[in-house]
Amino acid sequence: MTNWTEVAAFAQFAAAGVLTVSAGALIASAVATKHLTEKTGTLGEHTRALADETHRLGQHAELDREMRYRPHIVGTLSRNGNEEKYTYVIGLRNAGDGPALDCSVAFVGYRGEFGQHRGFVLDSHQPLWSSPGITAQPVTHPEGLFSPPPGNSQPALAKPLVVVCTDVLGIRWRFLDGLPPESWRADSDEPAPPWTAW
Repeated sequence: MTNWTEVAAFAQFAAAGVLTVSAGALIASAVATKHLTEKTGTLGEHTRALADETHRLGQHAELDREMRYRPHIVGTLSRNGNEEKYTYVIGLRNAGDGPALDCSVAFVGYRGEFGQHRGFVLDSHQPLWSSPGITAQPVTHPEGLFSPPPGNSQPALAKPLVVVCTDVLGIRWRFLDGLPPESWRADSDEPAPPWTAW
């Protein structure tokens, strides 16, 4: 005859064993999951650091490329002739590593008149380029051409010589005598400064 009490006790013992094994497995699984989560977090931090470093390297490579093709124009303005009849001569030199394309130069003369010479190229590191004698006219200069860059407190027309050109990457540059160069990209979200239209 079957002793049902013993069977029930054995079944409870077996169930307790299964529960104990299951609880142990759950604990082991939780520990493993926690360990895996920590490792995944560490891997995520390393991936973010690697992505940041890759982004920085890309920025350095882009800056290096831009520097390699960037012009840097320095110039002088002089006057030839006497007080009654004279012309201006502009001397320019491209001290940068890239050519200056589609160059235009303008100046405010000694009596406040406006002069310009347009449509020429300055190769990098070429000897001094000199304009033909330019007769300045008492006319209004293009808007914003001589205005100081944003954040500069110097008044407009404080610098008498400006060169606007484009580099081989399509970046438009303005070299305002004595101030750091300004650049503008056509693909920029920034609105085009007035001098880019000249």
